[in-house]
Amino acid sequence: MSMETKLSSRASLDTGYRSVPILRNSLIGAFLWSLGVLGIRFGGSLGVFAPERRAILYLATALLFWAGVWLASRRRRNVPGTFALALAVMAMSATLLDGIAISWFPALYGADPAVLQPGAVWLLWGVGNGLAAGFAFDRHR
Repeated sequence: MSMETKLSSRASLDTGYRSVPILRNSLIGAFLWSLGVLGIRFGGSLGVFAPERRAILYLATALLFWAGVWLASRRRRNVPGTFALALAVMAMSATLLDGIAISWFPALYGADPAVLQPGAVWLLWGVGNGLAAGFAFDRHR
């Protein structure tokens, strides 16, 4: 890698960090995490996380995340290469909140401890899909 390429790459990275509003994206991530908590709390009592329904749940989650991220990437007018960074900030805040909640407030997810593990895995699946979609759509801008 030439020195010119390194400098060019670093300059674009610095521009990306400065153009992503960290607080706003952290708050959006916290809001989306709270929707996930509600999904686990009420979906668990409806049997959404039952083993025979998980494939449908995961497929629907992937489709919704990819469609939602695609729509958001089309609507957003930002510096190229920063959309995935904005999603990473959202995922960071949601993951930190999830770790705190699972460690100290597991009842937040509902009364049934058997729902906590499949619900937490579902949240990770959703975050992973959102990040994958963000990087895919950011790359094609």
